[in-house]
Amino acid sequence: MRRGANINIIPDWTPQTGQIDFVWDDAKISGPHPEDKWFGRLAFIGGAVSYEGDWDWDPAAKKLHLWVPVPGGDGHRHLVAVLDQFALPPTAGMTGPGVLAPTLGIPVIGDLTLTWRV
Repeated sequence: MRRGANINIIPDWTPQTGQIDFVWDDAKISGPHPEDKWFGRLAFIGGAVSYEGDWDWDPAAKKLHLWVPVPGGDGHRHLVAVLDQFALPPTAGMTGPGVLAPTLGIPVIGDLTLTWRV
C-alpha cells in the first residue's frame, strides 16, 4: 500500500522551516535498501527543475538520503540532504538530526546542520 508523511526540515542556521512530502510502499520498505520518491521545494536547492526527488534508506545506519535528478544528467542525481536516526515507516512525533550536502554551495560558515520532524 502506498503511504505518505510530511517531514519538516528545520535548518539550524535560519529561522525558516521547509517541508517535504515523503512517500513509500509498505511492501518495499522491508528490503535491504528501500527507495522511493519525495516532493518539495528543497529539491530546488539541489538544482532540480521540479519538486520531485528520490530517497534511499540505509536501515543499518538509519540514514535517509534525499537526492534530486541532475537536469540533462541521464540518470545521474545530486545529494541534497541526509536525515540521521530515521526509521521506516515514519510516524508522527519522530525527530532527529541531519545535514544538507556540503556541495550545495549555500553561503554558510560551518556545517549545514538541520533537525527533521514528522
